[in-house]
Amino acid sequence: MPFLAYFLLLASTSFIAGGIVHLGLGENTTYYLALAFVGVVFFTLGNYLQEFVLRKNARSLNLAAFLLVSFVLSVGLGMITGGVQHFLDNPAYSTVLIPTGVVLAVGAYAWREGLRPGGQYRNMMLGTVSFAVLLFGGLSGLSAVLGGEGGHAHGAAPAAEPEGGDHH
Repeated sequence: MPFLAYFLLLASTSFIAGGIVHLGLGENTTYYLALAFVGVVFFTLGNYLQEFVLRKNARSLNLAAFLLVSFVLSVGLGMITGGVQHFLDNPAYSTVLIPTGVVLAVGAYAWREGLRPGGQYRNMMLGTVSFAVLLFGGLSGLSAVLGGEGGHAHGAAPAAEPEGGDHH
């Protein structure tokens, strides 16, 4: 059972990241939505097994709140990892995905761990949002240097350069 929970948690992040980042490419939308959905289900199930079955933690969240927080946490993590993995493929999209994912993931994780609006949670979220704004600015600058949209290669051979002449 511990391995299953671990597998579900780790595999889910890949599925969510792949589904979210590939949605931005506008291809095979149904497939990538399904992939992200399977990832969210895996994450929630793995999280449930880990927290409630194996560790028998008494969380203050009821099941519905736990499912919602797990959903937001898994999507946020997927946005971060997918955006990083495919930044060169779609810099503009990843520039939005990564900082947004940071805010969602940190906020959901803190809520899951029992922090509630007020002092500590508010300060942590203000710091997280400030970091996300700076991250967005830095990634925007990098995206502009890279020239906007890249290509989605996944190992495809690079495009052939024209023969002869000056390539500047």
